[in-house]
Amino acid sequence: MPVSVEMSTNVADFINRLEKFDKEVSKELKKNMRRGATHVIKAAKTELSRVPDPPLSNWAYSWVEQDRTENVRNLAYSGAKARKGLKVATFRGRRRGATVAFGYQAVQKDPAASIFELAGSANSTSKRTRAGSWTFNQNINNQYKNWRIPRVLYSAYYIGMPKARDEMERALTQARRRVGL
Repeated sequence: MPVSVEMSTNVADFINRLEKFDKEVSKELKKNMRRGATHVIKAAKTELSRVPDPPLSNWAYSWVEQDRTENVRNLAYSGAKARKGLKVATFRGRRRGATVAFGYQAVQKDPAASIFELAGSANSTSKRTRAGSWTFNQNINNQYKNWRIPRVLYSAYYIGMPKARDEMERALTQARRRVGL
């Protein structure tokens, strides 16, 4: 689940006009805004240090050892892979070829870390399986019951957002000055 950085509503219109008339300023604006969004990524990497490695004991190790074919996706959790999987992604909403929304998102690209972010959000019941053991979602909800979902990106958004917003606003102001607005 991505966490978005949204700016004022006229940013999309401004970027549309910049792309048509001054591509160099548009490119520089996007670069500076992306750099601002990295504050949320840095905060998320710091928040990941609170998560034990792996978050649940024996997370996906048993089936990885049994089936070592190349086509199987390895869902074993690794803190290092989780930190590397945090990326800034561009969000661009378009309608009829025109940009109507523009922003940046903090996204988790690692599959196991992404599962940790959202596991248990849809199934919060405490039913037991037929074998009598807890399900994965219930185990993770029991261990991380006080964490909001998404578990890491939610808190990272509020920690990194003030710096990100300030840097993005500076980039937007600088771009407006360069084109004479």
